[in-house]
Amino acid sequence: MGPEVYSRYARAWGLQRSLPERLFDYYCEKKPSDDSVMFLTENYRSHPVILQFPSDNFYGKELIARSEHLAHPRFEPLLFFSVDGVEEARENSFINAAEVEEIVKRVELLANDWPEEWKKKDLSQIGVISAYMTQVLYSSSLALRKCQ
Repeated sequence: MGPEVYSRYARAWGLQRSLPERLFDYYCEKKPSDDSVMFLTENYRSHPVILQFPSDNFYGKELIARSEHLAHPRFEPLLFFSVDGVEEARENSFINAAEVEEIVKRVELLANDWPEEWKKKDLSQIGVISAYMTQVLYSSSLALRKCQ
């Protein structure tokens, strides 16, 4: 997810693109012979299905998944859900109550269907990603309270 930039001045400086995108372009397009760029090619944290897109699109199909974590027998490794809600400003950030409800519902579903292959239930292994830190914190704390 790229940064949202509304300022024409900031756009003129290319700040509508994330720092990793700008660095990638700088080193790969402007200094192709420079040996100072290093790509990590092995990932030990993510399932191969999750790494397929970045490998194909950013790493020339050279990113290798080395995770030994077993996939859930009934859920795909990466799922997207559409939620219709409204963002509200809170604590110098934003939160979308409809998204929080959906996140909590999905974490609850996973917690209640923890596969035996994963051994002891460990809810800290569930990642919540959002553009807004306040929403992540609120979602995580609410989900953990409901699931424990």
